[in-house]
Amino acid sequence: MPLVQLIYFSQVNSNTINLTETNKSILNSAISRNREFGITGVLLHNNNYYLQMIEGPRDNVNHIYSRLHQDNRHKNLQILMFKDIFERYFKDWSMGWASGGLEKYKIFYKYCSTQTLNPNELTGVSAFNLLQDFVNLGAIQNIQKECEFPYQH
Repeated sequence: MPLVQLIYFSQVNSNTINLTETNKSILNSAISRNREFGITGVLLHNNNYYLQMIEGPRDNVNHIYSRLHQDNRHKNLQILMFKDIFERYFKDWSMGWASGGLEKYKIFYKYCSTQTLNPNELTGVSAFNLLQDFVNLGAIQNIQKECEFPYQH
């Protein structure tokens, strides 16, 4: 089955009371669901936005993305890139996690007009490059099992 890569962004639901618990819940459900469906990827949170790349078999990525639309923890999902790939970028990752912190502002400023994430200013290519810069900085943690949540402000 062909592999695809999907990059999308969404907004934190304005009804969210405890963002840390919401992020932990999102990450934990992604880890278990991604294993079940053969999905790998990374999730970035900053400035009330999520930016996520998921990779895997086309039908499974489409299924996961469809389920994400029904998740009330975030809203306004927008696809930045959807493409066929020959190999996964995050092949050994059930889910990677990063949040914007002070040391990461320079990466956001490289791709956005401010030092916070604004996915409305990103293209699919610049979103991929932003995530790649986070990997190169060592700012994305590979989360292999539930409850390893490394949330940072």
